[in-house]
Amino acid sequence: MSINLVEILDKYKERLSELNSLGLNKQGIPGYVKGSIRTCEAQTLYSLIREFKFKNIIDVGTGPGFSAWYFAQALKDEQLEGIIETIDTGPDIELTSGMLSNHGLKDYVNFNIGPSTGVLPALGKLKKEWDMVLIDGDHSYEQTKIDFENAFNLIKPGGCIVFHDVYPTPGCYSIGPRDVIQDVIDEEMGEVVFFEEEIFNYFNYQDDVQDVIRIGQKWIERGYGSWVDRKANPKELMAVFFKK
Repeated sequence: MSINLVEILDKYKERLSELNSLGLNKQGIPGYVKGSIRTCEAQTLYSLIREFKFKNIIDVGTGPGFSAWYFAQALKDEQLEGIIETIDTGPDIELTSGMLSNHGLKDYVNFNIGPSTGVLPALGKLKKEWDMVLIDGDHSYEQTKIDFENAFNLIKPGGCIVFHDVYPTPGCYSIGPRDVIQDVIDEEMGEVVFFEEEIFNYFNYQDDVQDVIRIGQKWIERGYGSWVDRKANPKELMAVFFKK
């Protein structure tokens, strides 16, 4: 299976533009400051959900609920009967629920409070076929690897696991999600597709541009080399693993 993200985006381009104009972007999150996946990333995952008819989705590291918001919208637009199970240790459920309710999406989302190490295996005991898992919680190598292994056991063949903050690290030691992808996943398990700069440029939303500037400045201020490779591109922060 070879996935062409741009070809998939082209199918939903008109609807994606409409959703952004309706306020489904970072600026639409009440009290939003920073963090969460970008609008271009959320819209790409929205498109994958619709394209592959993914119904049952797990969102690890829900934060303000932006990813769950777009996942639920995809289920609604594609008329899929599914559920988004969110996982976070301290989500603002009242705020996120209100945001979802304003768009008629609350019934698509169920909140789980607690660490992913406990909640993911518990969700695996439910009699569901899981289609997608977003790993966007603790981005350490150790926790990302645990989350991936738990998620891999849950999702069906043809389903996917999404990684955030996959920028390359110095290479002298394993410290983040990209290192997990490189160390743990092989071709026998499935295909990994990285979101390259063309995905960012496909949308070029202003809130995403501002986030790229913020991330780039943070990398410079903290100093390259110790935790991020100098060749890292702040426009390229996401990858999707499709399970065989």
